[in-house]
Amino acid sequence: YIDSLGWVYFKQGKIDQAVKELTEATRLVPNDAVLLEHLALVYEAQGEIQAAIEAVKKAIPFAPESDDREVSKRLDALLSRLVDTSNRTKTGSIR
Repeated sequence: YIDSLGWVYFKQGKIDQAVKELTEATRLVPNDAVLLEHLALVYEAQGEIQAAIEAVKKAIPFAPESDDREVSKRLDALLSRLVDTSNRTKTGSIR
């Protein structure tokens, strides 16, 4: 998979390197829901909640094309969590 190196970096906690690799992967294959999901998770880990939300929103239309039926469910759950985090950040309830 094109995002494997980025995903490994993410799992190792090398977030900046993961962003670089996954951004390139999504540039090369922009319509892959799983690649965009991985990018969103990396952005979330980086604290870039709005960027993560945008990546999930880009991924959702491509989820039905995925071979993995769970992608849509994961994306919905991720988007809900990100929006909740964003709302809590805006109201100052995250410390």
